[in-house]
Formats: sequence, structure tokens, C-alpha cells
Amino acid sequence: MAGPMRRRGDGFLLRVGVLIVIATVFLTASFVGVVGFISGDIRGFGGRVPWYIVAAAVTFVASVVLLEEQGAAGRPIMITAAFFTMLIFIVALLGTEGLIHILTNPELIVASDVILYFLSAALFAVGVGYWAFNHWREFTT
Repeated sequence: MAGPMRRRGDGFLLRVGVLIVIATVFLTASFVGVVGFISGDIRGFGGRVPWYIVAAAVTFVASVVLLEEQGAAGRPIMITAAFFTMLIFIVALLGTEGLIHILTNPELIVASDVILYFLSAALFAVGVGYWAFNHWREFTT
């Protein structure tokens, strides 16, 4: 059964559209990052790891504060914050490494059809992620 219809304000589609584009670009880059790691083409990774950890730490604190302000219970806050922290760590790591891999080896990825498969997979993942974000409380209670 469908939930109640939500009233969307002006600019909702623009905000969601921008979010979808950004998330899709980062997920596509993350898939390319996986290819870069598998192929062994990632260089200078060790120097960037601390920045990925900082991104995860900021995500954790922001998640806890935002969920606390929404009145969520303690356990769901920790579960959700841990989930988003791991997600952002992985996407930041793989996405950044993927973007670097694309910039340093554009002929390997962009010139082939593989990027279209990655883009399609990223769009599906963003759709599932959007749905999960809107229904996260159903999974943490």
C-alpha cells in the first residue's frame, strides 16, 4: 500500500535532479575506481587515504547531529550513521580514485562502451538509494 502523498515545494525536481546527477557521476566514477584497483593502475593512493577518512568522520558527525535533530531514537541513529559513514567512505574512495583514473587514462574507459554500463548501473543504484533514503526508518526499527 502506498504511503501518504507528500507535498513537494517549488524547485523540488531541480534539487532532486541535481542530487541524482551528482550521485550518478560519483557512482559511475566509483565503478571506474574498482576497475582501476583491479587493473593495478591506481597511483598515489596512500597519500589520499587520510582525506577519505576525514570525509567519513565528517559524515558520521553530520549524520548523528541531523538524525538527533529529527528526533530519531538512539539505536537507529547509530545504525544509520554507521551505514552512511561506510557508504561515503567507499564512494569517496572509489569515486575519487575513479575520477583520477579517468583523467589519467581516458582512452581506457571513456572510449569504450563500458562507461555506459557503469552509468546505467549507477542510475539504478541511485534510484534504489533514493527509495531507501525515503524509507530508512522501516529498516532500522
